[in-house]
Amino acid sequence: MPDTESHTPKDHEAKHRGIRFSMPKVILSIAALVLGAGAILTTFGSVKQVPGAVVLDQAFVHGAVTQVGIGEAARISELHVDLGDRVDVGDTVATLDRRDIESERRELNAKRDHLMSELRAAEVSGEIVGKEDEINALQAEAEERSAASRVTAAEAELQRYVEELQRSRTLAERNIISDAELAVVEQKKYQADANLARRKAELQASRSATKLAETASERSKVRKAQQDVLRKRIAEVDADLATLEEELAMTLVDAKEAGIVVEVDSRAGSSVQPGASIVSIWNTDRIWMRAWVPEDQVALVRAGDPASIRVDALGDQSFPGVVRRILVSKTGEERTLPGQPISPLLPDESRFAVQVEFDPGAYVDELLPGMSGDVEIHVDQREGQINPAADEEEGALILSQG
Repeated sequence: MPDTESHTPKDHEAKHRGIRFSMPKVILSIAALVLGAGAILTTFGSVKQVPGAVVLDQAFVHGAVTQVGIGEAARISELHVDLGDRVDVGDTVATLDRRDIESERRELNAKRDHLMSELRAAEVSGEIVGKEDEINALQAEAEERSAASRVTAAEAELQRYVEELQRSRTLAERNIISDAELAVVEQKKYQADANLARRKAELQASRSATKLAETASERSKVRKAQQDVLRKRIAEVDADLATLEEELAMTLVDAKEAGIVVEVDSRAGSSVQPGASIVSIWNTDRIWMRAWVPEDQVALVRAGDPASIRVDALGDQSFPGVVRRILVSKTGEERTLPGQPISPLLPDESRFAVQVEFDPGAYVDELLPGMSGDVEIHVDQREGQINPAADEEEGALILSQG
């Protein structure tokens, strides 16, 4: 026989009291959900209703970021910039370890100095000896010509005395002249013979001197060849020094674009691998606003729509812009620049954003990445649209890329 449930008056009172207490809890839970949803929408950003326009008041300054790295592994000797520094194209942001290169350069410079000293000594010696050899050669040639002239004169003199001796002998046979007079003529002819022999010996000596001078000239050519060898070795050292200078220049890591340092990934003394970033530079020549758009409004916005941009830090100053593209995140997250708020409460189904490009003109130096503002997109003014695929390098289509 089934048990019969009995209810006392206290049981009924307790039951109704439990019902009364549970109703407020339900109401509070609903209120919490409403507030939570409101917090989400507040974090996401509001969309003002303006005829012919979409106004987004959760927009932030963005821009192209260039990572400065190196092609080969090296150690950073000195870092020349810090977070927030402004740099121009060509400014040195870091110096790599260059001690080995500088040591090799000192050795090559010492070698070059030694070779230059040898070359200068060889040139001075060669110049002095060369002048002496030149003078000696000229003197030898002149002496040879003079000796040849004296030989010719001696031969003529001898020929004259030979003829005179023949006449004298004929006269002596006829007793026209005495034997004593004939002996005088014979003595003169003998002296002419001796003089010719002496002059020929002098000529031979002069010719030997000329050949010796010519040999000295050949030695001068050898000295010049030795100097040419020294010059060639110096040129080889200069080429090695030029290569080292190029290597030293490569130890100076320069900024390729002007902008602001927004991230410092390395420090002095640390090693850097190829492809790794040393610093990241926000390129102030390529600036845009990124504004979040709810899902029910994103269909109203198209690439090419004109827009008006206002940055809170610049007051009421307004800049014309154009919607470059609509950005979509695969993961619902974005990598933010320093200073940009992170919104963890954004719903996954509403992660859409627009990239609005603009030129801040003279205000470019006052902008910093992550500054907030608002964007008014004029969806009713769609003349002169651009092709969003024509400039893909200016921004990734995925938020997680920057």
